[in-house]
Amino acid sequence: MGKNALWETLYNYIKLNNIYFAWSLLPKSYHLIFNSLWDKLKEECIKCCHVNLPNAGNGTSYKRAEWLKSFLKSNGDVSKINESGFRYYPC
Repeated sequence: MGKNALWETLYNYIKLNNIYFAWSLLPKSYHLIFNSLWDKLKEECIKCCHVNLPNAGNGTSYKRAEWLKSFLKSNGDVSKINESGFRYYPC
């Protein structure tokens, strides 16, 4: 398995499944590992956001995914994330 195999595998999955918006729920230190993927998604005009949960530290991705699921279920409007004290940034 090559050095870039993981990000390339994720990229291929995104393309094959016609995903046009990706959420990164990774802690910042892990999010940075996938810089090649984020760059490639930008080239393809696929939106990607890195969700930053205040005081989450390196909390598990499961906790982050549960937060996003509950937020979208109760609000349904991604633009309200910043109003809730949470931040999301383009990858």
